[in-house]
Amino acid sequence: MSKHIPFIVTDESITIVVAGRPYTISHSHASFSEVKNRIANEDFDGIENLFNTAAAVGVFTKGNLIVQNGQVLYKGNPVHNYVVDKIFAFIREGLPYQPLLNFLENLLQNPSFRAVSELYGFLEFAKLPITEDGCFLAYRKVTADYRDFYTGAFDNSVGQTVEIPRNQVDEDKNRTCSNGLHFCAQSYLSQYHSGDGKVVIVKINPADVVAIPSDYNNTKGRCSKYLVFSDCAGYEAGQKFGALYRENPEEAFDDAAYDSNGEASRDAGFDAGVDDAQSGLVRNADEALSDVQDGTINDSSFINGYNEGYDSQYVAVSHATAPKAKTGKKTISESTRRKLRAAALNQPRDADGKFI
Repeated sequence: MSKHIPFIVTDESITIVVAGRPYTISHSHASFSEVKNRIANEDFDGIENLFNTAAAVGVFTKGNLIVQNGQVLYKGNPVHNYVVDKIFAFIREGLPYQPLLNFLENLLQNPSFRAVSELYGFLEFAKLPITEDGCFLAYRKVTADYRDFYTGAFDNSVGQTVEIPRNQVDEDKNRTCSNGLHFCAQSYLSQYHSGDGKVVIVKINPADVVAIPSDYNNTKGRCSKYLVFSDCAGYEAGQKFGALYRENPEEAFDDAAYDSNGEASRDAGFDAGVDDAQSGLVRNADEALSDVQDGTINDSSFINGYNEGYDSQYVAVSHATAPKAKTGKKTISESTRRKLRAAALNQPRDADGKFI
């Protein structure tokens, strides 16, 4: 246990006194959480160094990341400030920041200035997660036998590493469809070969990214190497179920709905029932279901939820005016859609994508 020092900790600041000198930081300081933890553990040795931003960052990253004269350096190399801002934000909020530091280290091995400057912003926009070792995950469509659609030469089975020479990848972001190994955001998948093939999740080192094409709303990229990380079974089963539902709803529901436990579907139905009742529409659970059914919703749970929601509001509906006829299509909120997708991904399936 190190020698005790005077301190006071509040929600807004921390103040200590070391060798007759006071040090104070606010709750927004990058070191706030670390200092608070050090005090809680009575670990006071060198704690004053954390009150200086540059020194604090050095301590956090074992000296690899340094703030000096208003410039951010990593192992002596200038770093795009946005990545560093995110690291500081993670530290302030007590979030694990080591994956971001690993990402930064990998990124700075990329010879492309544009890739170093733009990649992290692309990942945020495309909602592609960063792994513990500083790589990131993205999506790729392949044929039913795990080959690439264009040449059929690359094996994209899970566990395979696919690689081509970097100088064979087009680095011009303005050429949107060109040479290279392609990856994308989930939102782009429906635009590539429609519902054909399979979807795999690929793991990419930032050092191997070559270009982010300017078209397609920043949802696709080109790289020289990736590891096929896993199948994307939930997405593929959802695609299969949705296509089957549109062709033959009765057959599709023979193996249970996409939302098999029905909780998210009931919530969606409840919201629809409340909305219809408050709008003065006649009760019509079947029509409400048909407006939103895309193969992800449990019919009976949705209808039960709809009736419960409608009944909860029915007494508040004015009867002075005749109920309006229901017209137009309803849409499910994005929050409910996320719940449906999350419920679906947690359901076990067999090799054909059907629920077990």
